[in-house]
Amino acid sequence: MSVLLLPRALRHKAATGLALLLLSNGSPAESLNLSKAIEKTLATHPTLNVFSLRQQNLRAHGQAKQLPPGYALDVETENFSGSNSYSGFDNADITVSLSSTLELGGKRQARSDLSKAAIASLNTERELQALSLLSEVTRRYVDALAAQQRIELASASVKLAETTHSQVQKRARAGATPRAEVKRAEATLAQTKLILSSEQSAANNAQNNLSALWGEFELMDKLQGNLFQFGQDRPFDDLYQQLQSNPALELFTQRSRVKAAELSLSQSENRFDLDWSVGMRRFQGSDDTALVASISLPLFNHRRNRGSVAAARAEVEQIQAEQDVALLQLRNQLQRAYNNRQQAIHTTEQLQQQIIPALQEAAVETRKAYERGRYSYRDYSSANQELVVSQRRAIDAAAAALRYGADIEQLTGQSLAAPTLQD
Repeated sequence: MSVLLLPRALRHKAATGLALLLLSNGSPAESLNLSKAIEKTLATHPTLNVFSLRQQNLRAHGQAKQLPPGYALDVETENFSGSNSYSGFDNADITVSLSSTLELGGKRQARSDLSKAAIASLNTERELQALSLLSEVTRRYVDALAAQQRIELASASVKLAETTHSQVQKRARAGATPRAEVKRAEATLAQTKLILSSEQSAANNAQNNLSALWGEFELMDKLQGNLFQFGQDRPFDDLYQQLQSNPALELFTQRSRVKAAELSLSQSENRFDLDWSVGMRRFQGSDDTALVASISLPLFNHRRNRGSVAAARAEVEQIQAEQDVALLQLRNQLQRAYNNRQQAIHTTEQLQQQIIPALQEAAVETRKAYERGRYSYRDYSSANQELVVSQRRAIDAAAAALRYGADIEQLTGQSLAAPTLQD
């Protein structure tokens, strides 16, 4: 399934949502961006292919149900193989007739409406599944991109630990630092290398988890994207208005239309059908012919169908009540995702604009003071560790903001990208 086969809102999201927020220019050809990941997933993921088969099945059944009643050719023979003059076929009466059913009450149109409603419901279900799949691609891509950022941070930590270890050794040779601090620096270096190895393994798992969506288990050299670009914030009320067009709610509407079509079909069953027959009878004994005709209709059919009509009407009302409950639940999910996203963005901004710059300055000053013998190795190591922890926290907060953004896009079906990126 290609992006072009998606509904317009989903095509827009696939082309201009977080995909564009996570793109970067000048990336190598072997790298991967979110837009390409979405294209691969939509082209190969089996859950969307199932809908095409289900649609073919519904269309085939719909075509069969829209056919008018068929015709039957009846041949009837009387007065043969009896006694005396009726022992043979000399006096047999032969009747040839054509019979069928005349449907009344709009049954054929009701069946057609039911088939169309079922196909429309399936299309909405496919749209909902595609939207869910797009959001899942985004979340996994964000996880893989964040893992890539953590590798870079862990690599920088290893280099810092190597530099620190060299400094401690230099001071120990000069007699300015106890040998115990050299061992602590060695342990810190080993731990940072262990963290780097762990982050590399986690990144491989994240990339495998991503590429599994299009049926591959491959490792990309680099993922394109800016983890710290969140797009344009929109007021909650605007998002809530978009939420009411969520395919999950539209699915209730389509299901209600299916049940309404079933109700209409049940009501049409209250009108009886006429079984008719017309033909020609030949009297063998007299060599005469005559027309024959018959008509048959059921009695008290509306009473027998009363229960089906009541059940169908109750199902329509039940779906409408379920839709109201679903809207409340989705609004709660949207509010939670919106609040969490705002908090994650605020956390990221505070870390980037205030906390990390302050810790960077503190780390530089602590290093200078340590080299002059004014601070201990513990002070120097703690300053570096606080900086690394804050940088990792910024990565985690930024990834959380993007994941919550994907949740909001899934709920509203609308992109959070800045307008300049949507042109």
